[in-house]
Amino acid sequence: MGNPGPAGGDYPAMDDAELVRLAREGDKEAFAALLARHRGMLLALCRRALGDDALAEDAAQEAALQAMLSL
Repeated sequence: MGNPGPAGGDYPAMDDAELVRLAREGDKEAFAALLARHRGMLLALCRRALGDDALAEDAAQEAALQAMLSL
């Protein structure tokens, strides 16, 4: 079982919609779990689009920041 956070939930067992809801309510651990779940896919997409690992890392970090600010 995963780590229960402030919401008392098991983040790895939650679906994305629940994690987004919690993140919108200020649960930083829920956002971290959501980001961890999708980071690999995001990074792969950035690598394919940019063709450079360093640029892809920067782009993925910027996308994660924008996602967090948009919640």
